[in-house]
Amino acid sequence: MSVKNRFKELRYTLNLSQKKMAEDIDISYIMVQNYEYGKNPVSDSTLLKLRNKYNVNPDWLINGTGSMFLGSSKTIIPECIKLPYFKEVSAAAGSGALVYDENTVEYMSIPSTLIKITHSNDVSIINAVGDSMYPLIDNNDFIIIDLSQKQFLTEGIYVIHIDDTLLVKKLQKIPNGVILVSENPQYKPIELTIDNFTSDNVAIIGKVVSVIKNFGREI
Repeated sequence: MSVKNRFKELRYTLNLSQKKMAEDIDISYIMVQNYEYGKNPVSDSTLLKLRNKYNVNPDWLINGTGSMFLGSSKTIIPECIKLPYFKEVSAAAGSGALVYDENTVEYMSIPSTLIKITHSNDVSIINAVGDSMYPLIDNNDFIIIDLSQKQFLTEGIYVIHIDDTLLVKKLQKIPNGVILVSENPQYKPIELTIDNFTSDNVAIIGKVVSVIKNFGREI
């Protein structure tokens, strides 16, 4: 695992936003982003601030040796939620239901501090594929979906089945329909009329309620 991925893992373990971490250790928000994107090496002054504020082990962050935190005061085992993880996902045509072979479903224990859900019923995990939602969602990140939210009531990120394609997009309302927006500006928005959006060829699988970074992937 690279330094930038360990930096991300540290922030997620501490359950901090990039902005909050920047405020806590008195560095710029852009610098936190640069560390996580690997644009800048983590400076000695930042290492000292991380150690003083969070008891972070500098050797772990830079070299990957030892524990994330110095001593045992920060060694906290968080409460976990066990969720089904679909390695291979397809969608039933028109129904918006996940179709799977029982033998291909695994279960993942996710720290409750990393996910924004109040219940585990109808909540599942799949992988993101591609870079259309980068930098919010990277290729192979874990997407946590609330399968009970199959109606487009509020703007947000949804998993949508269109014809034979499963998409992860931000949904926004427009006067005569719905627009599917990517975070990556290289991908053009997709506009759907009300008739198209409510047709049998389009189904909302669920709303994305959280994203867990896949730190094990090669970048």
